[in-house]
Amino acid sequence: MREPTCLQQVQNTIPHGKRGFLFYMGADAFFIVLGLEVLFDTEREPWPSLNPIIAAIVGGIFLLIFILFLIVKHYYRIKDKKLKAHQLFLFSCRKKELTNYQYKILKGLVDIININDPNIIFRDQSLYESSIGSFLSYLSKSSHDTETLLSICRDIIIIHEKLYNPSPYRKPIRSIEEIDEGSLVALFSESNDVCIAKVISIREGIISMKFFRNEEIPSSFLNKTATLYLWRSGDAEYTTTLRDIQVVGNTIVARAPSLLTRGKEVRFPYLEVMIPCQIKIINTSPKHDENEELTKQIELPGTIYRLNEYEAVARIGEKVDYGKNYIIRFTIYDFNVAFESKIIGEKFIHDQNEYYVTFRFLEGSEAAHNVLKQYLSDHRGEM
Repeated sequence: MREPTCLQQVQNTIPHGKRGFLFYMGADAFFIVLGLEVLFDTEREPWPSLNPIIAAIVGGIFLLIFILFLIVKHYYRIKDKKLKAHQLFLFSCRKKELTNYQYKILKGLVDIININDPNIIFRDQSLYESSIGSFLSYLSKSSHDTETLLSICRDIIIIHEKLYNPSPYRKPIRSIEEIDEGSLVALFSESNDVCIAKVISIREGIISMKFFRNEEIPSSFLNKTATLYLWRSGDAEYTTTLRDIQVVGNTIVARAPSLLTRGKEVRFPYLEVMIPCQIKIINTSPKHDENEELTKQIELPGTIYRLNEYEAVARIGEKVDYGKNYIIRFTIYDFNVAFESKIIGEKFIHDQNEYYVTFRFLEGSEAAHNVLKQYLSDHRGEM
């Protein structure tokens, strides 16, 4: 005969009239008694064994959760790294004085070559040049007028100049032989096909250029004439005509023309400002102090309304002499900035009875240049 269980033994100790009380103790009391029975009668009522399939499923769930956690953590780490790289890229573009439109073009070229860190393009010139071919291939498939194509090529070449050959001022050139090797030029055929090329050499009346294009050069260039455009940072735009163009592989060869036409200057973008200034003629003669009329003209009040790193356009109430050098003074960030300057442009507005004079900065302290660059960087519009 089987021995009574622990639960039965407990029930037997309770009087018969009160055994029904167990049924009113609730679920908690029942499970407590049942647990005591299992605890003290392990030989007859062992703990249930763990199903290996269930254990594998539970372990797999925890493993998937852990892997998902690592993936999410890695994703946010990469996202944070890309965000910092983009901020540095934006800051570098501002420092290199790219306009908003030029920044967008450069960003598009970076997206074409699909590099994780866009800042690499500032150090690797070949990356920038390799992206030009893909961009021009796309451009050739879309319909644009000549003026738009010329503007796009102009900005692509000026970006190249600002990134890899920056210069506030460069001496004008007089012939095509003075073009620097490695310079980018734009070629326009008679049928408005466009091509950007890199000057390899100019020797013995022959100019050799490497063109950037994924496809073959359009047939409209072969044995024909084309207009060459060159934009030099710190100088101006130049144009000339190439004749008898030949193509050898990815190289364009043509006779170097003798005539090179200098066009409008390549200017740095201006910032619209409203800064009071003082313009002082550099006094080379001590006798000027004795003449009241000349003394009156030595210092002129004005207002700078356009400003960049190397120039200022000021409104002045009196005419100034082109042949003189000037000291232009103004205050930014509580710093007194002074630059020796020369006049490179002037326009008189009759309605306002004022002169708009463009000054090119010649000399200034390093501190003045640093403060000016910081001011322009802080106040230029968001890219």
